[in-house]
Amino acid sequence: MNKKLENLFANPALLAKRLLWIAVIIFMCVYVFFQLSPKEGTSFETESALAITIDKTMDVQGYIFRSEQLISGKVSSTVTCVAKEGQRVSPGDHVANAYQKSLDVEAGSKIEDMERALQVLEKSNTGASLVISDISKIDSKTRELFIDICRGITQNSLSDTSSKKDNLLVYLNKRAIASHAVENYNDEIKKLEQQINTLGQSIAGSASKITAPCAGYFYNNVDGCENYFDPKLIDNMTVDEFSALINKTPDTALVSDSAGKIITNFTWYIATKLPKKQAADYEQGKHYTVGFPHSMDKEFTLLLYRKIEETDRDECVLVFKTNIMPEGFSYSRSQKIKLINNRYTGLKVKKKALRIDKETGKKGVYVLVGDIVEFRLVEEIYEFDDYYLISMDDKAYAFEQDKQQNAQKNYSKLKLYDNVILYGKDLYDGKIIGR
Repeated sequence: MNKKLENLFANPALLAKRLLWIAVIIFMCVYVFFQLSPKEGTSFETESALAITIDKTMDVQGYIFRSEQLISGKVSSTVTCVAKEGQRVSPGDHVANAYQKSLDVEAGSKIEDMERALQVLEKSNTGASLVISDISKIDSKTRELFIDICRGITQNSLSDTSSKKDNLLVYLNKRAIASHAVENYNDEIKKLEQQINTLGQSIAGSASKITAPCAGYFYNNVDGCENYFDPKLIDNMTVDEFSALINKTPDTALVSDSAGKIITNFTWYIATKLPKKQAADYEQGKHYTVGFPHSMDKEFTLLLYRKIEETDRDECVLVFKTNIMPEGFSYSRSQKIKLINNRYTGLKVKKKALRIDKETGKKGVYVLVGDIVEFRLVEEIYEFDDYYLISMDDKAYAFEQDKQQNAQKNYSKLKLYDNVILYGKDLYDGKIIGR
């Protein structure tokens, strides 16, 4: 060992090199230690400023008014519908079948299924001279329909799924013709026609067609309140009259004697009763967003057609109007609805993060940018739980910026994803962490 030390001291360059490496290692150890060690006054709790949307809502009970014409013809018969729910019909259109014998219902149902299959084959035969070059177009249409059907199932919007399925079968059949898997469907069509004719003769005299009495939109469900909730009543309706209306017992005779109904006007109304205080912000003639939980939480902008108020009543009635007839919508007479009075979008920031800048007296928050503390202006637009919703609108800060033109500090506003300091000691704009 002494020999090595003698050699080391005998070579000053080697000694200096070794001492330099030892010094570097000691410096790095000390630096890392101080960087990782907590420093008094520099302990921060932070949270990113994220954008959220909050609705100011009320859950109320709504009642639908529509122009409804009942279709007579049910009585003691068993009725099966031919027209689809919400289908546009003209006077005299075939909308349903009535059967005197319940056993004939099954045969009638089979005929309807076969007639539908017949229509698919007849459409498939159209343009039977298809060639290989048409296959790519057919495949593209097939994919589109398949995706639409899957989307409808996912969103529980099934009103036209049946017709889309038929169209899908048509394209698959056309592809078989184009690829020469089959020549045509003439034999299948002839066979179905014979089966329909034979089955039809077996129930001759038992089945009768029910037709639409007027033009409009066909709906199968009859709830017995069709004569109560008449849109003609709305213009002169009082709060008491509405209260009496919603407490009426459905007319069971209408249900048993009707085979469905025709909606004669695409304009419909939905009314609700609520305390005056809760309705104070609603103004007749303005548009409001209404949510419908029974229809997959769909939301529509409706006109507040009437606000029925009376001086001696603590409650009022809001009547909304629209001509939207959305696909797959539930027109249940009485249903929960969500009144969305205001919708706020902003940055979610904890209340404890808000501070007052000592130099300017401005309200804001401190954010961490790298290792530098910066002050950001904020404007609260909504308060909930332990949070404020901060405006993201540049116009909201214009006044503050104008006032600061001649000031020492000209702060910017809080931005999306800013790292907001929730807690920290001795904070000020420009502070460098660790100093």
